[in-house]
Amino acid sequence: MMRRFMSYAVPAAALLLAGCGGPETQAPAESPAEPAVATTKQGLSTITINDFPLAFYVPPKVSGDGDFAGHGPQMDIDFELDVRNGNELWIAMRIWGSEVPGTTGVHGDQFYHIATTASPIVSVSPSPCPISQYSAFGPEFSFHYKDTGHSLDAFGFQQVPDNTRIVQSLTCVGDTAGDEAGTRTGCSAVLHDLTITF
Repeated sequence: MMRRFMSYAVPAAALLLAGCGGPETQAPAESPAEPAVATTKQGLSTITINDFPLAFYVPPKVSGDGDFAGHGPQMDIDFELDVRNGNELWIAMRIWGSEVPGTTGVHGDQFYHIATTASPIVSVSPSPCPISQYSAFGPEFSFHYKDTGHSLDAFGFQQVPDNTRIVQSLTCVGDTAGDEAGTRTGCSAVLHDLTITF
């Protein structure tokens, strides 16, 4: 079953600002005043993205022939959040598949656009680290397993008490009956509900 992907643009702040003003008027001329100082704290908005799906991705073959031949593969999958341009939330799914023992391997990255907000993103939950540390922290979620058959591999990950796990479920194809490296080996995922504060 294929699921359609949508980007969520939430111009709430822009809509509120656009609808609050009346016609422009010019104040009477007065002597220059001190620069205005804001006396109220700017409010923040949130949006929750429910069960965001990451489409099945087949990384390219990087070594060996096209068949894992029952030798795994050893599958290593990383998920990394990224905030681009201050207001765009993306996630990368990185997949490595390695024949054990053997020389066949696949590796690649797929990037998924989750949301664009009306103002800079302040935080994302769940996440094991603040957005300012995404590039230094490494993957926000990693999973490793060795494939042992030709069936579809499905894994579920319940949310942990400290609300830091971003992946809800992962479905992968490792070895199949025939050639699969670069053509069928890959993964899809569904994320836990993400709350974006901006």
